[in-house]
Amino acid sequence: TQSTWGAGSSREFTPEDFLCGDDAGQTQYPLIDEDEVTGAEKYKMHALAWLTFRAERYVGDSSAAPLIYLEALRHSNLLTRQFVAQQTMRTKAAALLLFKAIPPHIRVTVTKFVPPSEARDWILLENLHWRSLIDACEAFDAWNRKLALKPPKIPAPPPPVGLQTKQQEWQRAQLMKQVEKSRHARTLWKRETQQLSDGQHGAIPKLRVLLDHSWLDDSHRENCSAEERQELQRLRRQVVPAVFFRLHRVLHASHRYDESLELACELATKYASLFEPCEGMPTVSLSELLQMFARSEIERLQRDAVVAKQNTASGPDVLRPLVLSPMAVGGRGGSSSSSSSGVGAAGSFSTPHFQHHHQQQHQQQQQQQQQQQQQHRTASVVGGGGGGPATPAVAQRMDVSG
Repeated sequence: TQSTWGAGSSREFTPEDFLCGDDAGQTQYPLIDEDEVTGAEKYKMHALAWLTFRAERYVGDSSAAPLIYLEALRHSNLLTRQFVAQQTMRTKAAALLLFKAIPPHIRVTVTKFVPPSEARDWILLENLHWRSLIDACEAFDAWNRKLALKPPKIPAPPPPVGLQTKQQEWQRAQLMKQVEKSRHARTLWKRETQQLSDGQHGAIPKLRVLLDHSWLDDSHRENCSAEERQELQRLRRQVVPAVFFRLHRVLHASHRYDESLELACELATKYASLFEPCEGMPTVSLSELLQMFARSEIERLQRDAVVAKQNTASGPDVLRPLVLSPMAVGGRGGSSSSSSSGVGAAGSFSTPHFQHHHQQQHQQQQQQQQQQQQQHRTASVVGGGGGGPATPAVAQRMDVSG
């Protein structure tokens, strides 16, 4: 029979192909080590693959196929819960093989032909959440592998010298080529690492999706048994802290310390209950995660201090918005003598307390200057012209000059 699952596919295949790595038209996952999956787990996936293989043909009634697909999605969700709850190294490999066994087009068929209900919507939503989790783990692992391949530091270029022999010139040219090659490799590694971290399909956006959409949160469900709700809560306590650890690691390595601080605030406001001890639930220690947040904050403060030092060394006007100038203290009516008196030139910060203090000090100095000028005019009038009274013209000139 011809396959209808992959666009443009013209060859015949069977459900065994889904367990052998041929998933035409589906999500492309990297090579999976099937040795990490036990025989019992493969048997369950094989049964699901046969259940979803052209159900509309073998059942005889095409209207029953969407219901069979819905049941297959429900069982795949339950099987994924078992894989994740095992907390073993083969968890991701088993989940990947399971998703390869379930063709993605059946979700579209269920959405179109199965009447809406709370049970149907939750099955589809849970399946989507599991696929999003596996995609995020794959994106993080790809970034982590690339980060481990960090090239060595760029060697220092050879210093310029005078006359050289041909052998020395050849050695210098070879060393310069090595420097350029190392610089190019390091630039390429940085670009690829950044693309794997915050690109469209990078680790940061994929991990953020899990937190933004409240991964596997069933609080809105009404028809949910206490046993199932407890199972989902246990899975959330197991997975969400791991998402925080991975997301913080990518943010810290990418020097995005501000977003790391926002992540800590989000943990305290929305996900603190998942870290609280609860009887019968796995307990996650916050000490290591809090130490990681503290290290990011220290790195941010050190970076800001270096930037501020560079800005201060680059020129005197860089920090002008933070310094209270004499004009800001004395107002527009301040004289040149008040500007040279040192008021505000010491670099006081423009807080209300310092403004009020310097304004009072400037007013006192202004009053003292006015008193000195008045005494000087009085002395000029009394002592001018050989001790006699000043003439009106002289007094007028003194008033103008004053």
